[in-house]
Amino acid sequence: MATRGRSSRGAVKPASEQNQSAGLTLDDYLHAAADMRRSFTLGEPSFDLRDVESEAGTRVAVQAIVDETVKRHGSEIYAKQHDLIADHGAPVYGEWTETQVYSGHRIAVDKIEMVLRRTIELGLQIGAHLPSQDQKPARMPKLKPLATSLDRLAAKVDAALGHEEVQARMGILSEENASEGEFLPRLSMDLRRGAEAIRAMSKFKVRRVFSDSRNPQVRWAMYFVQWITSSTGSQQYGEITTLFGAAFVAAGKRTPRWVGRLAIEMNLKRKRRKKSVRTISK
Repeated sequence: MATRGRSSRGAVKPASEQNQSAGLTLDDYLHAAADMRRSFTLGEPSFDLRDVESEAGTRVAVQAIVDETVKRHGSEIYAKQHDLIADHGAPVYGEWTETQVYSGHRIAVDKIEMVLRRTIELGLQIGAHLPSQDQKPARMPKLKPLATSLDRLAAKVDAALGHEEVQARMGILSEENASEGEFLPRLSMDLRRGAEAIRAMSKFKVRRVFSDSRNPQVRWAMYFVQWITSSTGSQQYGEITTLFGAAFVAAGKRTPRWVGRLAIEMNLKRKRRKKSVRTISK
């Protein structure tokens, strides 16, 4: 039985664990955020972090994440230039750093808190503006009728190319354009080979393996949790729950149930990944 992993828009890769001694790099997170915005055609956000912080408990939650990140990484926070943290023209980039494993700008010390607040803001804006379901994939084309159509087309090509006047035209074409003239006699054979390949594919059994949630909001929230874990050294479920709840309120939306069960969703994510790995390895 053939198997394949699920491929969908806005699939986010797991946030890599940061080495505390190597500092924190923002590039993967910023690229993931930009990809989600682009994949789901998210427009301008309807709220900012100040709106989120107007809800009870959120200002403390934001500051806790910022403080823990600074405590863990100090001034060792880096990023290449990216519009998502410099779209207001703020001079956030400091000295250029280049090592064997990374090259990029160290975030200016006096801008670290601002940049970290911006990364939190991005995560909340994306989570609150994503749809709760992926678009339905296009229907699977019917392969057997397609193969039959190719066989019929091959027969028509044979009949046409066997016509006396067409043969004469092919001779002229060969004189003017040798490559195209040589291709035509093989056309019906290629069509039949394509029909055979498609007919063979129609017999395969394919099982869809879901390695992540089908809900784009949850997929992003799990990535955000992993990012915060890399930043602070702990999963910060309580703070993130508070912030996502406030983000949906700021967006004028009802808070979805998954916001209150982040740890459960993370456990489900791990189980899906393990199951998909076992399936692939069979």
